[in-house]
Amino acid sequence: MPVIGARAWLVVAVLLIVGVLEAHTGESNHNYKDGETVTLWVNKVGPYNNPQETYNYYYLPFCKPHPEQKDEHSWGGLGEVLQGNELIDSQLEIKFKVPVPKSTICTQTLNGQQVAAFQYAVKRHYWYELFMDDLPVWGFVGESKMAAAAAAEDEVLLYTHKQLDITYNGDRIIHVNLTSSEPVALKEGQQVTFTFAVNWLPTNTPFHRRFERYLDYNFFEHRVSRSANVHLLLGDVVLQYKFDGSYPQ
Repeated sequence: MPVIGARAWLVVAVLLIVGVLEAHTGESNHNYKDGETVTLWVNKVGPYNNPQETYNYYYLPFCKPHPEQKDEHSWGGLGEVLQGNELIDSQLEIKFKVPVPKSTICTQTLNGQQVAAFQYAVKRHYWYELFMDDLPVWGFVGESKMAAAAAAEDEVLLYTHKQLDITYNGDRIIHVNLTSSEPVALKEGQQVTFTFAVNWLPTNTPFHRRFERYLDYNFFEHRVSRSANVHLLLGDVVLQYKFDGSYPQ
């Protein structure tokens, strides 16, 4: 995958973060009681190499835990709408400081149209965006496995498992890490079970410093790559919010 320059990534950060931070910083006090529900929001999906091309997360035929339920949206201001943000409750049952062993999100049998949609996305390196407590995380939809024979087509694989590792300090969430894994081949008639797990880890990092790791360029270079574990550098965006007084406290 082509390496994107630092300045280009700052543009990406502006496009993806500004609207959301304006709308969601301060939507709650960021304090949780043990066992209190923590919402994981799904947002956008689009090609890695063109961050301006984004679609609603369910533009891709991901199944839902409770398809009979009406989607719960979190609507922001004009800035969020212009950036194409549309946060939807993932319907995953996550509670503060309560570990979740590997659990089923949903199961679906892929038809030809769904296979084609996922294959198109994986071949074009689509990644998706999630939010938890104003913290963004990214993951790739899948991966292409190079064929052994030169004449053969690459195998296109879909990630089916999401591992969320969440660190906390007292009653506040500090970091959220997402790892996607367990790829399966995309074939018509294939039954796919999507799963997730949640791990909670204590940390001494104070709440007001939870964005600082995104300013570490080395962290950025190692994390934002063609891998299943993806985080976006906030860079100048976080600095801007810090300087104008609106940096999350």
